[in-house]
Amino acid sequence: KLGDQRELIAMLRESLDAQMVVLERSEQRQREEYEDHERAMRTDLRSFDWPLMPASIQERSERYDRLRMVDEHLVRQRLQVDALRAYLRAQEHALEVAESG
Repeated sequence: KLGDQRELIAMLRESLDAQMVVLERSEQRQREEYEDHERAMRTDLRSFDWPLMPASIQERSERYDRLRMVDEHLVRQRLQVDALRAYLRAQEHALEVAESG
């Protein structure tokens, strides 16, 4: 029975590792999106294309709003991954105690 539990924990650990890779890539893409957004805003402000400026700023503002929504999702996802990591640590510890006793 302890072997089955250890196997289940190992499978969950692999799943957690895969989730971490996806989350880290998503966070990196999000940082790149913010950098791109900031560059675009600086370009818009320097272009002095005043007739088009309000529409361009509005588009950038909508993009920023979308970036913020993605941020909120990534924070929730990070909390879930951290909770799963803590759960796995507790289960591994309990299994070690059970195996040693």
